[in-house]
Amino acid sequence: MSLGAPVRRMPTGSQLGDCLTDLLGRQVTATLQTAELGTGDPSGLTCGVLIDEEGHVGGACIADAAAAAYAGAALAMIAKPVADEAIAAGALTTTLTDNFSEVVNILTGLVNTPIHDHLRTGGVEAGIPDSVRDLLIKAAGRTTFAIEVAEYGAGRIALFAR
Repeated sequence: MSLGAPVRRMPTGSQLGDCLTDLLGRQVTATLQTAELGTGDPSGLTCGVLIDEEGHVGGACIADAAAAAYAGAALAMIAKPVADEAIAAGALTTTLTDNFSEVVNILTGLVNTPIHDHLRTGGVEAGIPDSVRDLLIKAAGRTTFAIEVAEYGAGRIALFAR
């Protein structure tokens, strides 16, 4: 009888904070949250869809408007007021979306392991796409963090993986 692969490991707050600090070139703190992001109202959320080698949805990186805008802006040293305007408007600019997609791409490294299907970024969308909804209910790996990007601001980000 096969027991199957163990549950995919999910990052700690320290691992996520260190990864984002290295990527963004500024201090980022990440604190584990008990309330999940992404399982309720999808308005104001941005979803990075993680796919396996066959193109099936295997995970998601979901951020509220603030986390996506601040991370996307900090990545390219875009001024904080640009991120603040996107948050107030309720929609990321094309540049902030592209930059957040790169952040998601790097964060996949925190959930990839040698014993699980390799995940990669399959795109970033506003809200929660239908292809991800079932995963959010069934994902064995799930964790939500409050993040603070130095000189930008705070938001919430969640990682889900089957």
